[in-house]
Amino acid sequence: MMPSPDPARAVAGTREGLETSSTSITNCTGWFGKARLTPMSESCSVRLVRHFIDETKERWTWRLQFGHPVKTETIGWWAPARDGQEPTWCKGPRLTEREAEELRWAKREALRNPPPPEPERKRFEVMPLGEWAAGYIEETEGTISPASLKSLKLALDALIRIVGADRPPAAIGPNDAKRFVKLRRTEVAPATVFGNLSCLRRIWNDEGIRPNPWATKNQRKQLRSEEKAWHWYQVDEIARVLDQCDAWIAQGGTREPRADARGSSPRNPDKWLRWKGMIALAYTAGLRRGEIEHLTWSDVDFVRGEITVQSKKSDGLIPWTTKDHEKRTIPLAASARENLMKLRETAVASNPYVFVPPRRFEYVMAMRKAGKWPPLRSILNNMLKEWRHLCEVAGVPRCEFHSLRKSCCTNWLEGGMPPHTVQRLMGHSSIETTIKYYSKIRKDAVAQARAISDRLMNRVG
Repeated sequence: MMPSPDPARAVAGTREGLETSSTSITNCTGWFGKARLTPMSESCSVRLVRHFIDETKERWTWRLQFGHPVKTETIGWWAPARDGQEPTWCKGPRLTEREAEELRWAKREALRNPPPPEPERKRFEVMPLGEWAAGYIEETEGTISPASLKSLKLALDALIRIVGADRPPAAIGPNDAKRFVKLRRTEVAPATVFGNLSCLRRIWNDEGIRPNPWATKNQRKQLRSEEKAWHWYQVDEIARVLDQCDAWIAQGGTREPRADARGSSPRNPDKWLRWKGMIALAYTAGLRRGEIEHLTWSDVDFVRGEITVQSKKSDGLIPWTTKDHEKRTIPLAASARENLMKLRETAVASNPYVFVPPRRFEYVMAMRKAGKWPPLRSILNNMLKEWRHLCEVAGVPRCEFHSLRKSCCTNWLEGGMPPHTVQRLMGHSSIETTIKYYSKIRKDAVAQARAISDRLMNRVG
């Protein structure tokens, strides 16, 4: 029968389960073995503790104590013999002193070198696509322009509709991307599909989702090759358009009925004067449509011959942000400066905008005050419709108004201006956007290059 530990060698303890610890216990043999206690100043220790349950019951336990504040872990306890009964092992393994000491060392090493925690699963790995997309749009709002935010939202809405709202974003792979492109090409133009892919690639990069199924260059190249070619407006074509504006101004603003019998109504001559200014700024300064619409008289410096493109946040103006949140200054051509000076003579003091008619400005401000004006709505209405009709009457190709800006970039590059200077004046965020306009060169330039190459080869031969 196992002897009980000598109470004289232990510290007296209280009853009702309050533990007392011994500083040296040498007479506890059997299953427990001899216990050599470790001071609590170390990071981990094993103690043999005597508990008094009541006057007739007691027990001894192995206690593993570690950490700061001290944490206790019971690794086994034993009830001594009573009334001639064998001692009873009640919990845990039957430990010897050596085994308890090995357990202490193992625990201390585990405390010193804890296993690396399991990586926390990111939200794009567990959240459904619909919920994750809503959270992403909410977090991104206010950090980018409203137009960019709208493009991201449209791309995510199309993705949810095609692949479903229940799948986590991390589960979307290359096959899903191919299916997305295939279905979207049946719904919208290749340029829109290309824009969707660019938005989704940006979202996946922002969230750090790897691999990125939207980063496939082959798909983007194929969509780029299928885009409708834009027209490079030549000087004589722009001259015919401006002459048509002058003809309508001379007629008092009226224009002939359209060939499709939809007819037309008399127009204010100032309208076609404004159109001359817009065409001149787009073709000679490379301004975007939104930059032309939000141009104010304070942005025009007639003395220096410059215009400044910048965001609008002042009172009395319609809030607007430039595409890349950048402010840039562009030289003003003499013809464009002359058109703007004519507009300045007829401008109304209460209207700060260059190309927005006074009545239109009053209507927009009233709608904004009533809270009924969408933030991304264009200030000038029917602009593309009127531009195409103007091109049709002038006998030039009917293309997008943005082709004037592209033609300006191409003209600057062909004129020998350095690409990085063109990039800064155009407001391109990437030099690649500027360089691609090198492909729009005249046939005579190709013939000139061929002639130079022939002369070089003749010398070699």
